[in-house]
Amino acid sequence: MSEQSQPWTIDSIAHALPHAVTRQKFLSEVNLIPVDQIQAVIDKWVSFLDRWEAGRERAEQLREYFTEHGHLPPHLEIKPGAVLYK
Repeated sequence: MSEQSQPWTIDSIAHALPHAVTRQKFLSEVNLIPVDQIQAVIDKWVSFLDRWEAGRERAEQLREYFTEHGHLPPHLEIKPGAVLYK
């Protein structure tokens, strides 16, 4: 569960989402889902926010590393010719 001090609301979830497109997707899902399925949608987005926050520190560390060295750590570099998606 999130470390938020207050219970989540539709508004607080929307404001916590990092990008306008993501917020719009959330609001669209919440407004178009049948009422009996709304809790599953809310749980999915709260889980997304929990994972987003959990990765924030690591992302900041990587940004600092990149700023200092001009590249990502070697274990994260993409090798030339690597297939990222199939």
